[in-house]
Amino acid sequence: MSLRPQPAKKIIKALSAVGFMVVRKRGSHVVMKHSDGRITVVPVHAGEEIGARAR
Repeated sequence: MSLRPQPAKKIIKALSAVGFMVVRKRGSHVVMKHSDGRITVVPVHAGEEIGARAR
């Protein structure tokens, strides 16, 4: 299954739906944390989408 690139706003909404909460925003990055301790950083750049990394 292949995922298409998505805007940061949609990624943040999806992460919130599975239990992540926004802990802080700094510049163009949003830091989100799950109650079990996992942390992820979502880059928010206007007009750009977040896609899979090239391997």
